[in-house]
Amino acid sequence: MRAHYVSLVSIAACFDSGAAGGTDGARPPDVGGKGDGVALVELCPGTFVDAAGDAPASTALQACLDATPGGGELALPAGTYRVTGVVRVGRGITLRTAGVPGDAPACGVAGAPACATLRADANLLVERGFVVLEDADVTLDHLVIDGNRQARLASAAAHSCAAGTNGPGFNARAAGCTHCALRMSASINALCGTGFEWTGGDAFIGGNLVRDNGDHTTLNMWADGITITNTQSAQVVANYFLDNSDVDLILGSNHGGAVTQNTIVHGRQDSFAGLMLDNFNGTAPGDFVDASVTANSIECSGRCDYGIQLGPHPWYPSANIRGGTVAGNTVTGARMGIDADGAGTADAPITITGNDVGPTPASAMFLCGTRPSARFNVAPDAVVNLAAGPAPDTAMTVHDCP
Repeated sequence: MRAHYVSLVSIAACFDSGAAGGTDGARPPDVGGKGDGVALVELCPGTFVDAAGDAPASTALQACLDATPGGGELALPAGTYRVTGVVRVGRGITLRTAGVPGDAPACGVAGAPACATLRADANLLVERGFVVLEDADVTLDHLVIDGNRQARLASAAAHSCAAGTNGPGFNARAAGCTHCALRMSASINALCGTGFEWTGGDAFIGGNLVRDNGDHTTLNMWADGITITNTQSAQVVANYFLDNSDVDLILGSNHGGAVTQNTIVHGRQDSFAGLMLDNFNGTAPGDFVDASVTANSIECSGRCDYGIQLGPHPWYPSANIRGGTVAGNTVTGARMGIDADGAGTADAPITITGNDVGPTPASAMFLCGTRPSARFNVAPDAVVNLAAGPAPDTAMTVHDCP
């Protein structure tokens, strides 16, 4: 499995959202003459649905999910499923693409199999994600969740995003889902907010493609790639983040967990940060005691304000985050390489050591205007164990300046 995770770094020119389901333009065949010319597939016994994205599929999807027993599996034929309401996945089941082995490359990368795509309807208006993981032991495996951003720009959901309420722009959410997993899948084209919001302990989020979520150039239309609000012992491993527009990967806690071997790349649009440890203005624990952030690669190409941001204070003056080890990561092309501001406490300092940070400009344009920048900054309010070093370049206070 790890070999396939590593292969994500050689991702091809990316996923065309119009072909995200892996079809080549041919429509799936009618099943049993049910379609009257419409491409139908059988999702579960007696339940047929359009797999070309032309007709709504949410009701059929939900009926088949509800009919799947706990511990069971619903395998969707490759195709595009038009989602017009919330699809809820619960009772410890697995939702996956039919016929795709678990160790196949992730949806959307070079050499990947055709995957089932759950695509938001152009007029979809739901709160905090149209795919929701509930309960415990739920797995999404080799699926694409597509926010269909371009087609939704005139929708009521887009107007809500622009007005500063971003819930209708989310792609997906794990709603207190414990021991749940997102693996070898893709979350793309979120309207705003986030590609995937996650709450729930002991998560496994591995080998996924997370790309093109939100728009950095338009006020309030930006989106994180993955937003982990409150978890512990989560493993976030070898995901590939590409051109997400707020923060590619942001966590509000992960006591005892690991964030490792993830790749974050920017080439098309900017972000406020590549990777961030936060507490969401004190609404999340900010607990990273015994957590590790290691061997991650952030390649900003001049498009990230912060390569790695540790602590909330550039955004808001909430309490410092606690604990964590940030080691062996690589940051290139960021305006500010690594910034620790509101990170670590006297009883739980944060360890920052052995990271490789490329050159940064002496000053750069941030959302708040032009400010000084540095490869490695530790603010006076941070409590940091540098271990073997290197030492920080500056000791600037960077407040209210995302």
